Amino acid sequence: MKTLKSVLTGMVVLTTACTSNYYLPTKQNVMTFEKKGDATVSVSASSFSTQMGIEAGYAFTDHVGLVSSLSQFDISYYGPTKLLKDYIWNNEIILYKQFNFGVYTGLNLGYAHGGFNTGNPYYKLSMNRLSVQPGAGYFFSNTFYMAGSVRFSKLNYNLTVLQSNQYSDYDKQVFRALFNLNKIDDNTFVFAEPAFTFGFRTSYFDLQLQYVIAQNNTKKYIPYRSQDLIVAWTWNLDRTFFHPASKTKKLRWTF
Repeated sequence: MKTLKSVLTGMVVLTTACTSNYYLPTKQNVMTFEKKGDATVSVSASSFSTQMGIEAGYAFTDHVGLVSSLSQFDISYYGPTKLLKDYIWNNEIILYKQFNFGVYTGLNLGYAHGGFNTGNPYYKLSMNRLSVQPGAGYFFSNTFYMAGSVRFSKLNYNLTVLQSNQYSDYDKQVFRALFNLNKIDDNTFVFAEPAFTFGFRTSYFDLQLQYVIAQNNTKKYIPYRSQDLIVAWTWNLDRTFFHPASKTKKLRWTF
């Protein structure tokens, strides 16, 4: 046990420069669908953190669609850095409506599962997130649009310490301090995440620039990244392959 304490203490000294985080704002889905049959795929990358994402969506009706996305990033540390070792897999039902004067409204209902420091030899940390995201946007022309949205999230974490039977109570305290875990698995966290999106749309593609902020609205501590700037490129397969004639409409968002 004395050896274990020495190892933990040495790791604290060696890793004090690396501060783990266990949440960050990811891309919010806004202005995603126009009509029934829209099928989209997209890729995204961030400027403020090492984050990359892929996404696919489909509109079942003129007012209901489904999107599934995977974001991978690098915000937690356990010694040697492993690229993109954290992830959030998000699934959303999107209720949307477009009006013939350019206004777009949406409501996203989501469930996400995340993992942090995946594959590390010390612990397993996973996250479950329930979210609701109202939003609205406006088409200034056939090409340019802007949207605002807010994701309200409820986060719960599950922590499994590997080989925990070797740790005394003191060792467990040192372990949690080392990895910046504290009582993360004993609490529920509520976040509000406003986002502002600027979009450029062509007949087949969308390019979005999104600034998103994360704010912990509980008094319970969790280390997290508070903001990000995300660029996303989306390809509409329906407009490209199945209904290419729709590009001739003067205003695609008109009923």
